Amino acid sequence: MPPPDTTNYNKGSIIVLFKDKIREELARNLVKKFRLSAGEWNEIIQKLIVQVPVGEEIKWRTEFNKYPLIVEVAALHAKEVAEARARDDPFDKK
Repeated sequence: MPPPDTTNYNKGSIIVLFKDKIREELARNLVKKFRLSAGEWNEIIQKLIVQVPVGEEIKWRTEFNKYPLIVEVAALHAKEVAEARARDDPFDKK
């Protein structure tokens, strides 16, 4: 795994990408096992955005990567957050 880019990411969040065809319930149960919370499930790419304590993003990336049902864990970059907000903003007329 390449070293994480910690210069421009959304602190307190990581993206957890699961293997194909995993059930949402199984993904959420893994997050609950760690006593963490997760956002909306993305069925198309099998992804959860997981809230972690600020400053512990690398620790949790390492922990999640130990599980065989995980494809990748990455930092949630500020650019991705801004793009998602722009897509979801019904008042943004561009």
